[in-house]
Amino acid sequence: AKTPIAGLLRVAWDTVGRRRCALTARDANASFDSLVVTHPFHPLRGQRVAVLFERDYPDGQRLFVCEGGPRGSIGIWEDATDRAPAPASGPLTGEVLAGLVELVAVVGSLSETGRIGEPVHEICTG
Repeated sequence: AKTPIAGLLRVAWDTVGRRRCALTARDANASFDSLVVTHPFHPLRGQRVAVLFERDYPDGQRLFVCEGGPRGSIGIWEDATDRAPAPASGPLTGEVLAGLVELVAVVGSLSETGRIGEPVHEICTG
């Protein structure tokens, strides 16, 4: 049987080129809890699986490496779990898009007049 700590050991190279196992601070703080697979087409959908460790990628994505039962350990992207960020508070409607178009037009006109970067003076009336 695999133990969670075994998934934390990585091979690293020291300064003279020798192999050694490293347990980094990031790994030491890894989450040993569980998550629920929520992706509708994942074979483990609806099941709670134990998280061995997680890995963050430069593009902002997060991969959870989990116990997969007879499948061994498996990687599950964050957006396929119950840990995915909450969806937007409201739907993207035509009204919201019209507001964004108006905002882009205002920013564009400010950049043409050279007013972007000027200090903003706020007046509190309350």
